[in-house]
Amino acid sequence: MNDFLLIAKKSGKLYSQGKRGMQGDRKALADASLDPLTGLLNQRAFKECAEKDMEQSGNRAAILLLDFDDFQEINDRYGHSFGDSFLAEAARILRAETRMSDFVGRVGGDEFIIYLHGIRYRGYVKKIAKRLWRRMKQIQKIEGNKIHVSCSIGIVIAPDDGIRYEDLADEAGRRLYRVKEEGKDGFYIHG
Repeated sequence: MNDFLLIAKKSGKLYSQGKRGMQGDRKALADASLDPLTGLLNQRAFKECAEKDMEQSGNRAAILLLDFDDFQEINDRYGHSFGDSFLAEAARILRAETRMSDFVGRVGGDEFIIYLHGIRYRGYVKKIAKRLWRRMKQIQKIEGNKIHVSCSIGIVIAPDDGIRYEDLADEAGRRLYRVKEEGKDGFYIHG
């Protein structure tokens, strides 16, 4: 059984054999890999893609962990459907602001993760982080409601900050929370 079918089978959504079954298998795999609200990679699929890319390419890469500051207040004030619309808009912007070789995922809640493939220099990562940070702050109107948002971003670069995905993701989380502890609304990259 190829990897595609194995993953689809594990997701519990394997359909009948034949052409119709293969189309169903592809859909099941996509459904199992994507966040239903944003259409971005879910946490598991993002991890698999990042590990595979780091293993195969050997290129420098960056991982950015982005979290909206005080997002619960948006949900409390405007409701969860408004919060969902906000997150969908944030996902659309993140997809638009990254290259085809990069990928974006939703970790959960209001936390997103971005993988920048083939990074040549640290300054490029800072430039991208600053652009994403500014673009997230530009989300000011959803469903007729004017809002003020800010976000915090923790950034790591492989292989400088590590070579294993788990270590990099953990360090990105520590850097994200460092930004939050120091007043929120910014990003942190070591060096």
